[in-house]
Amino acid sequence: MKAHRAAFTLIESLLAVSMAAAVMLTLLALLPAGLDATRESAQRNAMARIFARLRQQCAASTISGDFYFDALGRPLTSRTVDATFAARVLPATNVAMPGDASTTMRSISIVISTQMLDDPFANANHLRAQRLLLAPLTSGGGS
Repeated sequence: MKAHRAAFTLIESLLAVSMAAAVMLTLLALLPAGLDATRESAQRNAMARIFARLRQQCAASTISGDFYFDALGRPLTSRTVDATFAARVLPATNVAMPGDASTTMRSISIVISTQMLDDPFANANHLRAQRLLLAPLTSGGGS
């Protein structure tokens, strides 16, 4: 009697290896797109934190000028190497409400730059802006 060994043929092995290689190449091709999406999502989250922080500060007091933030949206005391975002709060202007000229609101613009160059606000492609309408500050509310 002849002993029969169960084994894969060369063609079956070649097919299995080529299918595994095709799957691995597909996964490697998708890796850069996934990394870009993750980076953009982190950047959007940081910008949302920056806008929220500046909105809160503008509602509580009168602020304007440039502010710097790290990659996570945490405030920095000055423009340092860690600065990833620059934000500019433009001075508030009073705006009359339509239909009721006696009621005025403060109009504030917040601009965030995602590029830290010599002048972060020079390239409009890297700017995100929000305009806010806030209630006027009361006499004890700000400086």
